[in-house]
Amino acid sequence: MTYLSNPECPERIRTVLGDGTKFVFLLRNPVERAMSAFCHVGKYAADRRNICDVLLPPTTSLEEALQWEHCEVRKARDENRVNVRPFEQFHDDPCWAFQHLRNSTYLNDLRHFQSVFDQRQMLIVLSEELRREPATTFQRIARFLEIDPDFLPSNLQQEYNTTELVKRGTVVRVVRAVARRVPVRFACRNAVLRATLQKKPCLSGTQRQELAALFAPHNRSLGDEFDLDLETFWT
Repeated sequence: MTYLSNPECPERIRTVLGDGTKFVFLLRNPVERAMSAFCHVGKYAADRRNICDVLLPPTTSLEEALQWEHCEVRKARDENRVNVRPFEQFHDDPCWAFQHLRNSTYLNDLRHFQSVFDQRQMLIVLSEELRREPATTFQRIARFLEIDPDFLPSNLQQEYNTTELVKRGTVVRVVRAVARRVPVRFACRNAVLRATLQKKPCLSGTQRQELAALFAPHNRSLGDEFDLDLETFWT
């Protein structure tokens, strides 16, 4: 995701890897992506704000919402409601990890790549499409990359990197450390680990609709410009 949103990346990639580089962009429904990103920084206890205060801006304009978010993140950092230290070694701008609305908009970022590389070298895949039709989507990616489309990995149905939020406290850390030493085959191991998790923060159905309406004009432009069936997968 960092590669996509950094405007310097397309030129840098062309310099290092050449003009013939191919790209597979995996895009997720912006509403789901924004909520997931909020939970991700929650793994580091880095954001003390409420998810509604972060993802529901006081405007129906996406442009104004992005400006609002930019200011709010820096204000929260200065007031110690956001801890950017865990991200300083990964990003030039450590506040980048907290710009959930900005990083859930893809159109301008894809345009940066399109201005440097031929669009025929860019394949855009939707996360929801991959989850719903993994074999068909994998074969499409394989044909694009000119590799054998008939070989299907055995782990194609497996999901990776799912975010889990662990309860805070020294006791929890000790319990999880001990549980991890138990062999995987024992059911009690996973039961103990699950018991130390906390519920992920999320938006209500009405709030999701509100956030979806904020992204809707952007998504229409994205779908039209890059010929994507977002109506089927993102509504």
